[in-house]
Amino acid sequence: MRIGEKGYLNKDFAKKYKKENSIAGNLYGSGSLKDSLIDHFEYKLEHLLKWEDRNSMWFSLEARVPFLDYRLVEKTLATSSDLIINNGITKYILRAAMKGILPGKILNRKDKIGFETPQKDWFIEPVWKTYIMNLLISKSFEERSIINPIKVKKMLDSHFSGKTDESKEIWKWMHLELWFREFID
Repeated sequence: MRIGEKGYLNKDFAKKYKKENSIAGNLYGSGSLKDSLIDHFEYKLEHLLKWEDRNSMWFSLEARVPFLDYRLVEKTLATSSDLIINNGITKYILRAAMKGILPGKILNRKDKIGFETPQKDWFIEPVWKTYIMNLLISKSFEERSIINPIKVKKMLDSHFSGKTDESKEIWKWMHLELWFREFID
């Protein structure tokens, strides 16, 4: 997703700080698939593993990551890119290796999502809705001029009415405001 794509981020703020954000640039600005894989290991893997563990525990499950074995990772990084992604098919070499072993219905799935945090459901609960509204429709949030409060209000209304799921954005806004209150104000 590009900065400002959802339309709520102040364009001047984004322009001012875009060049200083090395993680987003490194993570999403890779020049090749190999560079992207390495950048994801460097900048994102630790966080993904932490959240995978927390989210699986929410469902009382113990998650494993068998494909994270260092030998398999090294082999994957040494593999030709067209065997990793081929004509839009991800995990191409793995899918080819499992052909005839796994049922086609499983082998060809593209909707795998793991254990998602149920924040969409959390945020429509009355106690959370009140908390979110008090935080994001506050004078301090509006005066920061980082996020467009009119756009936020529309997105919140759409979320709370069930028309859209804006929980990922709400999560970002809440943490931004709480961070400012804790460390800046």
